[in-house]
Amino acid sequence: MIDVIKQWLIKNASAPGLLALTVQLPDKSALMQKCAAELSSEALENSWRCVLETIPVLRLNRFPMGRLRWIYQSAIVHCESRKDGICLGIFTSKDPNLFRAEELDRLVAEFHALAT
Repeated sequence: MIDVIKQWLIKNASAPGLLALTVQLPDKSALMQKCAAELSSEALENSWRCVLETIPVLRLNRFPMGRLRWIYQSAIVHCESRKDGICLGIFTSKDPNLFRAEELDRLVAEFHALAT
């Protein structure tokens, strides 16, 4: 499974307006693919850790989840969970001319279709 996810991350790294892709597996290990030079590795790791710390709190409080989105000054983090516990983070430009909604839909659909 890890090899399939790694290949998928690399294949999609050049999408316009994409800053990074991250995946957390059920064992809590994470795979990260930086897609833009302006996003530092430290910022990516810190942002992803904050997202992952928020998810259990939302679940504990029975907050309906599927897709979550964090909006920052110049970026958006989209988070999508699968029933098998794998979680996807899509870091994008906030500019809709750089990253289009259709691209988000495509990435999420492909993520859900990845074979376990």
